[in-house]
This record gives sequence, C-alpha cells and structure tokens, in this order.
Amino acid sequence: MEENKVKDSIASFQSIHNEILTEYQKLLSFVSIFKNTLTRESLSLPYHINIIDELHINENGHSRVLLKLLQFRNGKGEYEILLSLLEYIRQHSHSTAFSDIEIKQPLLTQEEERIDLWLRDCSTGFAIIFENKVYDAQDQEEQLSRYIDKTIGQHFKKDKIFIVYLPSDGHEPTDQSWGNYKEEFESRYINLSFREDILNWLKVDVLPNIRQKDIYIHSAVLQYIDYLEGYFLLREINTKMNMNLDNLITTQFELDKFENPQDRIKALQEKIDDMQDVVNSMNTLKHRLRQPIFEDWKEKTKKLFPDFHPCERNAFTSVSIIMEAKQVDIVINEDGGGLYILTEFSPNHNEEQRYREGSIIDLCFEQILPKSNKYARWKYVQQHCYDEAFELFVKVVNRCLEFNHAL
Repeated sequence: MEENKVKDSIASFQSIHNEILTEYQKLLSFVSIFKNTLTRESLSLPYHINIIDELHINENGHSRVLLKLLQFRNGKGEYEILLSLLEYIRQHSHSTAFSDIEIKQPLLTQEEERIDLWLRDCSTGFAIIFENKVYDAQDQEEQLSRYIDKTIGQHFKKDKIFIVYLPSDGHEPTDQSWGNYKEEFESRYINLSFREDILNWLKVDVLPNIRQKDIYIHSAVLQYIDYLEGYFLLREINTKMNMNLDNLITTQFELDKFENPQDRIKALQEKIDDMQDVVNSMNTLKHRLRQPIFEDWKEKTKKLFPDFHPCERNAFTSVSIIMEAKQVDIVINEDGGGLYILTEFSPNHNEEQRYREGSIIDLCFEQILPKSNKYARWKYVQQHCYDEAFELFVKVVNRCLEFNHAL
C-alpha cells in the first residue's frame, strides 16, 4: 500500500514537472519568435539616429547624464532642473517628508563611494541617495544599507537622508538590500521608474521650460528623451511596429478569448510572472556558472600574492598593500555597470588620510584605471570578459609592487 502511494506521488510530481517544463519551453520559443519579429520590423523603420543609442551606455552612463542635468544652473545661479525633480518627487510621493527637503548649496557626485548619484547639502544637512537600476541590475548585498551608512559617515543625520530608487519599470529593491533600514526609511523613500516617471518628468516639466538660448541643454534633454522612448519602444515612428508586436503577443497568449479587459491583463501578468521565473532561474544558473571562476581567482591570488592579505575584502578577489605608510586595497567587484577593477585607500583610514588628489593612487594608476573619485581609481571591463578582468587585476597589483620597489 505504501509502495503504491510512493509511486503515485512520484508520478504526480513527474506530471507537474513535465507541465512546467512544457510551459517554459513555450515561453522560450515565444522569445525567439518575438526577437525575430522585432528584428524584421526594425528593418522597415525610417532612418533614425540617436547619439546615446550609438554609444551603448550602461547604467553608469545614465547616471552621468542625470548628473549633468541636475548640475545645470541658470543665469541666476539656480539649479532649476534639480529643483524641478525635487518638486516632481514632492508631488508624487506618498509621504510629506519629502516636502521638508531644503537644498541651498548642493554637492552632486556620481560614483563616489560607488553611489550612483549622491546629493548632499552640508548647509542644510539634507542628503539624497539615487540608486539607478534602469537596466534592472540585481541589488547587491545590503546595497542601500551600505549607502545609508556611508552617508551617515559623512555626518548626515538619518532623519535627513532620503532614498530615490530608479528602476526601469517600477520594481522595488529587495528586502536584503535595505539591511535593517527598510521600515525606518519608509517615509523617506520613493520609487521613480524611468518609463513612467523620469521620462514623463523630462517631457512635461523639463524640456518645455528650457530657454531657447540654452541650446546644448535642450539638445541633450531632447536626445535623452528620444533614447528612453526608443529603449521602451515608445517612439512615434515605432507605432506600427508596436501594433504588430502587440498583435503577436495577443495571438500567442490567446488574449482575445477574454472579453473583459481585466481578465486579459490578469492573463498577461501571469505570463509576465512566468517569464520572470524563467529569467530568475537563468540568472541563478549564471551565478552558479560564475562561482568556479571567482574561486579560481581567489586561489590564483593567494598563490601570486601570499604576503599581501589576499581575499580579505568582501569582493571577488582582493589584496592589500602598504604604500607610503597607507593601506591600498585592490579588488575585483561588480555593480550595475559590470565587473570593475578598483584600487582605493582602505576604508579603515579616516577622511583626511584617504584623500586621493595627487596621491600615490593617481601616480600609479592614472594610465590604466581611467575613472576616479576622491578615494579611488577604477576601470570597467567588457561584459563577461573574466580573463581580461583578472589580467588587469594582476597588472594593477604588480604596478603597486614595482612602485614600492622603486622607492
């Protein structure tokens, strides 16, 4: 009797497994059909050029564009685009806390302390952390929590720190990203999607209010709007193509069998959720496939540089070297822009000790690590170029050792 129950359970499990597998195969097949249709439809579009399209910017590129817009000052010295964004946030926030923000002397930075966009005003004590997820990169371990801690470390009080999360479509940060701060920041957090909020803000609030003489800011905003509309398939020249793609989706998922629009939306959302499950599974597999690469990096680092505290930092691999009596950390890590090699003064140093300008980090790495902020220099490598990443890491470490030897 028990044996029959086990057999029935196995058969039931196998049946469910087969149904799920069949459904996933249908979804993957549809992705291929959709991709081919999109390619074919794109070829029939009128000629169109957008500079940002051609540069293939990553999330950091979007952050740089937003930084330049927010830094714009009019003839009176007013940060009118920044003030416009703050007003948009006030109008769309569920909380009145954003109405308390007062900005007089803003310091706007991009990629300082790995924070995408960081607004701080020491004169008023307010700070805003902008986390850019336009390409839906996964939240790193306690990412928002770490950025909040870094802002507190800059002598800003918690109740004057705000979070603006910028996903493509409105998805929320993961609970783990908040650490222990989620409830505490509920009234000082807002989700602004690029598709529904940033694009709308640029089109309705920013572009119409740019003066005719400010031709370059007008051109930049116009190009950025066009880029975002292209990314989200919202350009007017895409209207016919979008209708054909809509029809393809409707036919593929048999949405016409539902007379009630709400039922169509529900059925479509179920498919979206199914596809997200597939994407999540593929991402999980990708992370599993990458783990042996990272383990290999650590083993190689320990063999190559055993005397320099290998793999002690929270990174894919790392070393720490003393240069001119200061600890310099060299790491391979990852964020929304991809894999990067970074060298920085150890976070254990105080602010004055870490200050970078004209320092040994500049002297050693200006040629091979082009990006910099007050504490660090770094370089991104092309997506999934793991060998290139480790080779650059080794080059940077050896450059440190050569510099020390020359002293």
